[in-house]
Amino acid sequence: MFLNAARCEMFLSLASCQKILFRSNSKYVSRMKLLQEVKENDRKCHGLLKTGQFLLFYEQKPLLKPIQSAPGCVVTKNLQWQLAVTPYEGLQSNYLIARSLVESSSVFLDFIGEDEPRFALGIPTQYRELAESIAQKTDGQFFNQRASIFLIPENDACLVSQAISKLNWKNNFRFCPRCGCEMQRNASGTQKRCYSCKQVHYPNISPVAITLVTSETGDECLLVRQPQFVNGMFTAIAGYIETGETLEDAVRREVAEEVGMQVVGQQYLKSQHWPFPANTLMLARDRKSVV
Repeated sequence: MFLNAARCEMFLSLASCQKILFRSNSKYVSRMKLLQEVKENDRKCHGLLKTGQFLLFYEQKPLLKPIQSAPGCVVTKNLQWQLAVTPYEGLQSNYLIARSLVESSSVFLDFIGEDEPRFALGIPTQYRELAESIAQKTDGQFFNQRASIFLIPENDACLVSQAISKLNWKNNFRFCPRCGCEMQRNASGTQKRCYSCKQVHYPNISPVAITLVTSETGDECLLVRQPQFVNGMFTAIAGYIETGETLEDAVRREVAEEVGMQVVGQQYLKSQHWPFPANTLMLARDRKSVV
């Protein structure tokens, strides 16, 4: 690819800016490199299990336990809830969970603080009695997926969201779509390899456009509901981005399809991972309506 003089000058100018902004020794860069190493190095990931803290799940439901008070938690039936976090030793001494089950049913999530590895352990469906025993011993319960993320602080909700998606992908994506052979996952649960055709697969992320349609003055917004919603529940308009569409195209189409309106104006707000019904990325926009 050849560049003319003007484009080369612009490229060099941008490169100079990047050098100014670049910090090779920042804590963030070091953290990302460590996360990458854990995700790609099975021995490194296995070595962290003994020092890890585990979130427990059964049938994709996170284990929460009540507490008397916790900043940011929501009161429900006079109780506040938090994630039930268990150290590796506690999995064996308190719940008699074998190391082999921990290794085969866990996925790596992140580091909390400086060096505390956090994992999610999905208790297999056939271990119902084990799940019930754990809930009883912790005085907690395995909460509905959607309800749980609104009962705990935002940072914990993000971990639950990540865990649900990774565990769901681990359990449901078992066979190679290329040759049909069963695949083997890596220790962190971030990829699966087919040893028959040598193909490596990663979790798919489905982009979703969600938009809050507002009036010209911004004093009113448009919400919708579906027949299966509980009484009083309304949502913003949302839908999957189709192949070949931009985020803007998807917003215009979804609003036209659902409420028969054309939208003008646009403002990007933020993005958010969303594990329902699968591994999705919510891309939020605010748009004005034209009937």
